[in-house]
Amino acid sequence: MAKQKEFLGGVPDGYDLFVLVQKAHDLKNVLYIADSEQALVMAEQLLAQIDPNVKVLTFPAWDTIPY
Repeated sequence: MAKQKEFLGGVPDGYDLFVLVQKAHDLKNVLYIADSEQALVMAEQLLAQIDPNVKVLTFPAWDTIPY
């Protein structure tokens, strides 16, 4: 069975994370790309409040210089 792929866009701000949590329950693995570091931090905090059981992995921006 092929893995299910779904792309969503244009979800209203404030509702996007609720959709993300629902997709995480349905699909188990979801990739969410934030448009800024601030949006990433806010998404991580809100996801923890919406559903603390959803595991969140965050990665630094691709243009971050390693030290």
